[in-house]
Amino acid sequence: CTTIFAHSMGSLALAGALQSGLCALGEATAWYSVGAPWEGTEAAEALPELCGDSPPTDRGPVEPVLRALAKRVGFCDGPNGSVSSAYRALARSSPAFA
Repeated sequence: CTTIFAHSMGSLALAGALQSGLCALGEATAWYSVGAPWEGTEAAEALPELCGDSPPTDRGPVEPVLRALAKRVGFCDGPNGSVSSAYRALARSSPAFA
């Protein structure tokens, strides 16, 4: 028996691999998904502002902290510091969730 535990984006990656035929689950396989953003995430909607891709919204005194955190954890590791394509795909406005 094989057991797969996937969290957050890992669940989306596994689902995508299954859907595209890159892998398959055997009859004796159990998959447990925890915290997967199946319908996208609101946090991804704010990333273009925090990474500098679009004009900022005034978030008050926490704005500089949020910008620094987004860059430090890799949300802004796209070309020229833009939003990473992996996180851009998690935005609820992404065509993947249409």
